[in-house]
Amino acid sequence: MTWTFRRMMEVLGAAALLGLSAFAVYWLGAQERGRIVEQGQSVSATVVATHDSRWADSSDVAYRLDGATHRARLYGTWHGTLEAGTRITVFRDPADPVRLATAEGYATDESTLWPLPMAAVAGALALAAVLSRYAARRRDSR
Repeated sequence: MTWTFRRMMEVLGAAALLGLSAFAVYWLGAQERGRIVEQGQSVSATVVATHDSRWADSSDVAYRLDGATHRARLYGTWHGTLEAGTRITVFRDPADPVRLATAEGYATDESTLWPLPMAAVAGALALAAVLSRYAARRRDSR
């Protein structure tokens, strides 16, 4: 495959679309989490476990409501600050009581995880396009 200027621009365009999509997913998720925090029922919860990963962290929380103990897994972006034993406030979505969010941006919705890998792939595509075009020009000039 010859990396022409046009091919590089096509790949850069795809990278830009993916990057904008990552931003849109992040922004829409932040709006949804904000709605839950504003309109939801606040409940005190305890972080019972944390799960560190390379891309995103998750934490298991337990909270009591209506005489029953409930558990949920909260997802956040990378390098979260929740530690086991910490007391936090979670907010229950009035439209879907299984969904929780925190004012710090954690939520039970796994789509919280998508913006970071989408942005990473967009960056990798852009870098690959530029480097491939540069290598093709050097090869052609010899």
